[in-house]
Amino acid sequence: MDHFIPWSFVKDDKIWNLVISCRKCNNSKRDKLAPERFIKELQHQNLMIKKNNQYDLVRKEFESYNDNKIKD
Repeated sequence: MDHFIPWSFVKDDKIWNLVISCRKCNNSKRDKLAPERFIKELQHQNLMIKKNNQYDLVRKEFESYNDNKIKD
């Protein structure tokens, strides 16, 4: 797992900021922001999770989610 927006920026382990990543990619990204082309993919992933979840835990994790946290 990797923080899409690095821990050094958001200091949070919310589901909306986590992505699956191989060790090599995770280590090469470190505390840098991911390339912009991946932002839309993360937003789509988060929309699907938020839209389709039926679990209180996931719902609670997404209470603070806002696309602007990823765009800006």
